[in-house]
Amino acid sequence: MKNNNIYKTLIISLSVILMIFSSCNIQKKNTKVKSTSAESTNVNNVIKSAIEVQPDFKTMNISKLTMSMEYNGITFNVKGTLRIKTDSIVSLGIQPALGIEMYRLEFFPNKFMVYDKINRKYAEHSYDYIRYNTGVEVDYKAIESFCSHKLFTLTKSSEKEIISKFKISNVVSDTITILGTDTIDKMVQRFDIYNNRIVLTGAQNKYDLVYGVTYGDLVTNDKISFPNGVNITTNLVKTKFSAKVSFDKVSFNKELLISPINITRYTKTTLTNIISFKK
Repeated sequence: MKNNNIYKTLIISLSVILMIFSSCNIQKKNTKVKSTSAESTNVNNVIKSAIEVQPDFKTMNISKLTMSMEYNGITFNVKGTLRIKTDSIVSLGIQPALGIEMYRLEFFPNKFMVYDKINRKYAEHSYDYIRYNTGVEVDYKAIESFCSHKLFTLTKSSEKEIISKFKISNVVSDTITILGTDTIDKMVQRFDIYNNRIVLTGAQNKYDLVYGVTYGDLVTNDKISFPNGVNITTNLVKTKFSAKVSFDKVSFNKELLISPINITRYTKTTLTNIISFKK
């Protein structure tokens, strides 16, 4: 069914978020490497400068989000919303048709929930579920930071902890690449930073980027600068997935209402019973 295909594609894209394995192949300018070398660049200064200009807000509401996704040659277009209450909830709603929310994914500090509103099913799991099914240990703060255009490690988000988990890998033109020092499933985290701003976040193996997100141009709303969208790609042999996500109607630090879903009218199941979730 088409709806099932849309949902499958949605879960694939969300898996990228859940695993925080994101990177992408971007075109490199034909510029020479500056005399500033990776060894002489101070990771402390790079990370401190990037954190200083990160978006700082209590609430974010992207009330209009458009996703164009391609999965193994099949293209889907959906709309959605992304709402964040810092240290409380990250809520992603999907509207495949007629502006009606059909699916929702919510992250909380101690669990995450997936709602299939079409079939009135929901799954509720702790973050251990992700670790058991993917081998990746991740917490709420990492997911919130990922959605907030901030630096993070999979389970840590303080400045001191981030500095201890990254090293300078390369300096090309004005772009500084930092790589994580922890290897997970033969991959490491990656951030590319330009003018103190994150332009790419990803995971790469020894040679190539495997999963990726590049950020769009910064747009200022309510005195907060935030990307106007992201591009997501994977570089896998068997699965080809890419998505272009544009953000519209973005507001910050405004009163935010996330309507709760009455789960007493739903059947509780596991995520694997809603859609396959494989490593």
